[in-house]
Amino acid sequence: MIEIIKNPNIDFIGKRKYGFIFSAVIITIALLLIFIKEP
Repeated sequence: MIEIIKNPNIDFIGKRKYGFIFSAVIITIALLLIFIKEP
């Protein structure tokens, strides 16, 4: 955590990576809900 705070580049890359994972999870959950609602 300390290294991430000291290095803005690592922090930016980390935020992009986690943001991408977070978006992928939301899309996956949304698709699952759509398929579950479909008969």
